[in-house]
Amino acid sequence: MVKHFATVAVAALAVAAPKVDIGTTGGELAGAWAAKARTKGGLGTYLVLAPDGSAIRQFGALVDFQYRTEGTTLLLRLSSGNADADTEASSYKIVGDTLILDDGVPDNRQQLQRVGKAVRGQAAIVGTWTFTHYTGGQAFWQFTSAGLAQLRVPFTTSKGRFTVDRDEITFAFEGENKVTMPFALRDDVLTLVPGVPEYEQTFMRVRP
Repeated sequence: MVKHFATVAVAALAVAAPKVDIGTTGGELAGAWAAKARTKGGLGTYLVLAPDGSAIRQFGALVDFQYRTEGTTLLLRLSSGNADADTEASSYKIVGDTLILDDGVPDNRQQLQRVGKAVRGQAAIVGTWTFTHYTGGQAFWQFTSAGLAQLRVPFTTSKGRFTVDRDEITFAFEGENKVTMPFALRDDVLTLVPGVPEYEQTFMRVRP
């Protein structure tokens, strides 16, 4: 079932202070951020801003689901706003840092490996899990404590660093020119305005 969702997702695609590294201040921007807007095919940008000022930017399939568990059953449905959206079920089992998903179809059985450590005080499934997508690339399922399950199949991954100066953020990704733009942070919403208002991007914080 989860393998089915991964297949469908890709098939449908194709303050004020001196300039400092945000990590040195324990900056509020540190964390994972998913673009609110997606293409019709489900493509979007995913940012990881680390406390040490390093940054990762991914672009690819980015699909949101709602999930819940009942015993050893994992229930998933698209977060499409459609209350009648189909819910699909599969059995799941966690052995150490391995998540095993099985919807009863032999070819769909998957083993995923945990990324990082388990989240203390949360259900064992909460966290990020990686697996090899059928296209050959690395893909991720992230299950949060709030019931969000997010499937990511990155097409491109860029690494770099970021710095903050008052209300501006500068990204310096490998092989690219530095880009500085205004930003606004309100609660768990990060807004970036890259020079042209029409290209404003809004990101939602993805909490464990």
